Amino acid sequence: MISKVKSVTLNGLDAYLVDIEVSFTTGYPGFTIVGLPDTVIQESRERIKTALKHVYNEIPVKKITVNLAPADLRKEGSYLDLPVAIGILEAAEIIRKVSENMAFIGELGLDGQIRGVSGAISLALGAKKLGIESLVLSVENAHECAIVPEVKTYSFSNLNQVIEVFRGDVSIDNFLTKRELEEEIETNFDIDYSDVKGQERAKRAITISAVGRHNILLMGPPGSGKSMLMKRFPTILPHLDDEESIVVTQIYSLIGEMKNRKSLIRKRPFRSPHHSISLAGLTGGGSPPKPGEMSLAHRGILFLDEILEFRKDLIESLRQPLEDGKITISRASSSLTFPAQFLLAACSNPCKCGYFKDRFNPCTCTLSDIKKYRSKLSGPIRDRFDIMLEVPRLSNEELLGMKPGKTSEEMKNEILKAKKFQLARTKGVVKNNSELSPKEIKKYIILDDKAKKLLATAIDNHHFSARAYDKILKLSRTIADLDEEEIVKPQHIAEAISLRNIKWDPYD
Repeated sequence: MISKVKSVTLNGLDAYLVDIEVSFTTGYPGFTIVGLPDTVIQESRERIKTALKHVYNEIPVKKITVNLAPADLRKEGSYLDLPVAIGILEAAEIIRKVSENMAFIGELGLDGQIRGVSGAISLALGAKKLGIESLVLSVENAHECAIVPEVKTYSFSNLNQVIEVFRGDVSIDNFLTKRELEEEIETNFDIDYSDVKGQERAKRAITISAVGRHNILLMGPPGSGKSMLMKRFPTILPHLDDEESIVVTQIYSLIGEMKNRKSLIRKRPFRSPHHSISLAGLTGGGSPPKPGEMSLAHRGILFLDEILEFRKDLIESLRQPLEDGKITISRASSSLTFPAQFLLAACSNPCKCGYFKDRFNPCTCTLSDIKKYRSKLSGPIRDRFDIMLEVPRLSNEELLGMKPGKTSEEMKNEILKAKKFQLARTKGVVKNNSELSPKEIKKYIILDDKAKKLLATAIDNHHFSARAYDKILKLSRTIADLDEEEIVKPQHIAEAISLRNIKWDPYD
């Protein structure tokens, strides 16, 4: 008898249907798995055999052949332990034939325990698209998969329970997981923008960045508050919408951070990798490939503190994601794509010693040293920053005499108000200003005559590139949204230009 059981496997965030065919034949006893399995699946033979012996002693001593179809699709991970075990039990006629609309997912322990797997919500969403009506999996993944209401989720803790159900001893409805979707608990931050004395211009720049999702670079000497400003970015960000939330939850499920969780991720990610991170850690990689920091920051913020301390190849790897909003990892056998649409926030010292143009400490670097230090940030990467702002260090007298500035709550309210105006202006089209296409720029960014003249003069004087020109238009649109203005006016253009005030060449 040949049994057929369905399962689902992942390639990145994309799910694929796998048919597991199991056959018992006469001959020398053995256990063979074919159909392009990886090392983890090949090793699963010992796990499955031991688990089956532990829970059921009457497995026929014959040659077992397992085929994973389609044969040309590489199968990776421990998702297929449970379906292979079910296929063996069905082929041995220990359990009844399972439904063709049911898929099995799970890793087995040696004692028959069913363990959770990573990427369960992607598997459930993929199962829905593939026409699977119900999933059988571990209790660890139950609530995560129950987020997808169109697919019934049956959760089990061990193989014994599965055998009892599919032998007909117990009703499967006893193991149906109820959908208990909870809202993510509101985060109370211990930090606030009111902690930052002064730097109201930098706060304004961060507010503009948050409204339009504009990439931002702050440059200044040590002690100016650059990192302090950036680390408070999450306190002013609005929550993810439903569509964004599902994709971000899928990404974090892939690295195993969603097990036993009953809610979608609503808080925007904030990732701050150390400058010693590897290329695979930043872009994604490994075997099987996992998302890197760029993808983990999807729809959130990727903060690179002291960006000029990162290796040049790491900085250059930002190009494709910043342009396309995704990153493709290519291997000899296949390639896969992860979403990576993040806001890049970075800060840096102006030179190696940190005190170039500082009011209080002399710089010990030569101009050629400064130029060499800044050369890590190439022209194309600099062009991808909408906002490049110098942050000066304040004197002790200024710090002591200053009143508390804007709080995170006040800044967040400004952002939400601008977002609401933006939605009304675009008649319900949800798109960040930084992501506008050339056609959308013409449609949504309308300048009055004085603003056009000012922009033309600025282009002649500053020799902006075509990309920088687009960035200024998008920035001015965001500033106008904060002022609740339909038409972009000269003051909006002027502020947008002033937010790109870093002179990159120290000889200027």
